[in-house]
Formats: sequence, structure tokens, C-alpha cells
Amino acid sequence: MMCCHSIRLRWVNRRARVLPVLLSLMLLAGCAVRPPAPALDDVVLEQMWASHRAQLSALDGWEMGGRIAVKNSAESWSASLRWQQQAESFDLSFSSMLGQRIAQLKGDGFSASLYLPDDQVRTAADISALLDVELGWHVPMEGLRYWVVGLPMPGVELRKKLDASGRLQRLTQAGWQIEYQHYRNDGSLDMPKKIVLTREDLRVRLVIDHWSVATAAGTGQAVVSQGLER
Repeated sequence: MMCCHSIRLRWVNRRARVLPVLLSLMLLAGCAVRPPAPALDDVVLEQMWASHRAQLSALDGWEMGGRIAVKNSAESWSASLRWQQQAESFDLSFSSMLGQRIAQLKGDGFSASLYLPDDQVRTAADISALLDVELGWHVPMEGLRYWVVGLPMPGVELRKKLDASGRLQRLTQAGWQIEYQHYRNDGSLDMPKKIVLTREDLRVRLVIDHWSVATAAGTGQAVVSQGLER
């Protein structure tokens, strides 16, 4: 009886030692069957970015509607925004959240005119300075035309970070940091939905509710947001 009991104990002890080894082998086999998805390398991302950038650069005109909010250490303001861009010509309308027109900015690559509610008109070559002097709005208009569609401003040094779809996720250019927090895809072209621009203590936030874009060939498409973000 003692002999049988001793044999049984040795068998139990041996199984206790073997079982963890078997479990480890099973786990290793499972990992070998389902490896983690490899991250896209920089070459692939740059190829995706080049394709996306070419699509955006081919746009001949676009229109967007949404909201803009600007904040610094001393003050803040917000407005509804409608922006039409056709080649170098632009037409921006700012209105209160109740629909009352605050200002309208129209111009081209050479000069711009600011139309105010009291029928006054101000004209200047520097668009950003015009908004700053007349309304106190520190908005980087020279770069915003490109940044708003997800493109860097041409001819200016930049640093960028791409997301997993080869689109701009973060862009640093002309002293500004631009973060693309959300895109919307209509099945053929990704356009920004939410953008935050920062420079020192200044913060500009854009939420875009709808896009309508056209290529140089004249074909158009609409990117429409479902609902409003806050």
C-alpha cells in the first residue's frame, strides 16, 4: 500500500510540473497564430499622403459652413462661419449664433474688403491685419485657406505627423500648430471636421458642419456632417 501511495504521489507531482509547461506552449502557439497587426511604415504613409494631397490640391473651389471660436488670455469670441473659395477669390461671412451678420470678408490674392454691419467698408492687402485692426480677431488667414482643407501652406517650412490613413494629424507651420482632431469621409474624399490651431496663448477652434467641393474638371461632391458638435 505504501508503494502504491508513493507511486501515485510521484505521478501527481510530475503532472503538476508538466502542466505549466503545456499551458505556456499553448499560449505561445496562440500568439503565433494571431500576431499583432504590423504598423504601417513611413514609406507607405508618405505614399498615402501624396495621394491624398494630390486630391486636395486638385480642388478648384469649395464651400464650407461651420463655427469658429478664438480665445487668448484676455478675451474670446465665437461666430458662425460660411466660407466660399474659388481659386484665389474668397468670400467669408461671419454671423452670430442667432444669425445676425457680424462681418463679411471678400477678396482675392491681392487685397480684401471687409464689410461691416453699419455699411462701412475697409480694404487692405494684408487680410489678417485687416481683421485684427477692425475686429480684434487674430486669425492666420494667409495659412488658414490651406490648413482648413487639410493641406500645408506652400513654400513654407513645416513639420507634420500623419495618421494611419495618411492624412495630416498634426502640422507645425509659420509658428502655428494645427491639430486635425476629426475627419469625415463621404466614400471618396476625406475633409476635416474639427481643427484646433494654437500659437502661444492664442487658440482657434474650427468645427465644420458641411463641405461642398469641386475639382478643376468641374465635378463636385458634397461632404455633409450629421448633426453639430459642441
